[in-house]
Amino acid sequence: MPPVPSELFVIGSGAMSQLGSVALLPSLLAAWLGCWAGDIGLYALFRFQLTGLLDRASWGQRIHRGILRLLDKAGPAPGYASLFVLRFVSGGRTASMAAAGIAGIPWGPFLALSGIGSAVWSVYMVGLGWFTGSATGLPFWASAVVGMGLGTLAGLIIAGIVAIRRRSGRGDG
Repeated sequence: MPPVPSELFVIGSGAMSQLGSVALLPSLLAAWLGCWAGDIGLYALFRFQLTGLLDRASWGQRIHRGILRLLDKAGPAPGYASLFVLRFVSGGRTASMAAAGIAGIPWGPFLALSGIGSAVWSVYMVGLGWFTGSATGLPFWASAVVGMGLGTLAGLIIAGIVAIRRRSGRGDG
């Protein structure tokens, strides 16, 4: 796992695509496959109760505790809509995939929603890098940082909307 959020790399690949350093389609494909593979791995880890593998090393125990804290913050097991929406909130993807595994959401709906959500997330993140790269004219790494800030702001807005909906009792499906 990289020591920086994967979002920064994906946004950076969009900025590099805008500059012509990286082709757009491979950038989108790599982001989608990486996100989807991560979703499947997290889901399987919790679906098949393989968290004991994490607990064998001290770094794994820290990761496991962090995921459990995210699940506490996320509330009850997610509905199908959460599998799609929460990936745009910082830490939401991890929490929703772990909760989906714990809740035993069937593989078929999980794979479909996760695949679609990963594709939309990839287009959004690479597009954010492309947009910030073209709008700012900064080097790709600076555009990625600006894009990360904008993406975080958008995630905070989504998190606020989800929190308001939960408090009002409307939930998310």
